[in-house]
Amino acid sequence: MPLRWLGALVHSKKPNQPSKLLIGSVRDPNAALYGTDEAAFWYSTSPALRVPHGDEPLFRAHFTEVPVLADRRVV
Repeated sequence: MPLRWLGALVHSKKPNQPSKLLIGSVRDPNAALYGTDEAAFWYSTSPALRVPHGDEPLFRAHFTEVPVLADRRVV
C-alpha cells in the first residue's frame, strides 16, 4: 500500500483494557497517518491484534517516524 493511503490507530474502549491495533487505508490521503479516528478508514484490518494500554506510546513513536517519509501528519 502506498504510504499516502496508510492509516494506523490504537483504539481503546476502556481504560486498563487491551486496545486494538487497526492498520488499513484511509479515505483521504491528507488524513493523519496515526491517530486517525475509525471513521477515517476506508478499510482496516488486524482486529485480532491487542495492544497493552501502556504500549500505545511505542506505536505512536513508530508511526510518528513513518509520516516523515510520506510527507504526512500525525495527530
